[in-house]
Amino acid sequence: MKKTLLPIALLCFSYCLMQPALAQQVPASGNVYSKSLPDDLPNSKLLFIKFVPAPVPAERPTTMSPTNYKLLQQHAVNYPRANEQLAAAVAHYPFGYRVTTLDSTSYYSAQGYKYVLFHQSFNAFTNGTYKGSKGNTAGSAIVDVANANAPADTFVDLYIQDLSSRDKYVIDNFSESTIYNYKGLVGMLLKRVEKQFKAKK
Repeated sequence: MKKTLLPIALLCFSYCLMQPALAQQVPASGNVYSKSLPDDLPNSKLLFIKFVPAPVPAERPTTMSPTNYKLLQQHAVNYPRANEQLAAAVAHYPFGYRVTTLDSTSYYSAQGYKYVLFHQSFNAFTNGTYKGSKGNTAGSAIVDVANANAPADTFVDLYIQDLSSRDKYVIDNFSESTIYNYKGLVGMLLKRVEKQFKAKK
């Protein structure tokens, strides 16, 4: 009996020692500010994240649902157009910025870039979490604004996030079915910048 208790006690002890290390790996969520941009945005550098391709198998794997397979196919069609919209729209952003990929944010944070424009559904098509309109799982109106008569849609926040503190500055929310409408999303930021800073390029 004593022989069995010793390994269990050691396991519990080592688990307790691991907890602080695990906690340090999870970044703090930070504060959330509504309809306001960071005061230092004009003097800071902002990252805009472009979409990257995701591999689409020639045939749907048996382990992948038909919905997720269709989402990957839709991503392949929509991401190049979204990136073209992003390149055109950011040309009107009046402060320092860079267009990059999501996996490069740590690198640019170390280079002095403080903020990133982002939203929760950025990877929704590639990781299968997209909800969109009820009854319109991967509908045809991905880039265009959803039809006003369509069923209730899922809305997500568009925000600027501080890469260090993880604070979020919510600009507004938008229909998840317009994830790839970068012209509209950057337009929302530009309107907020104009309103808060009266910035002219």
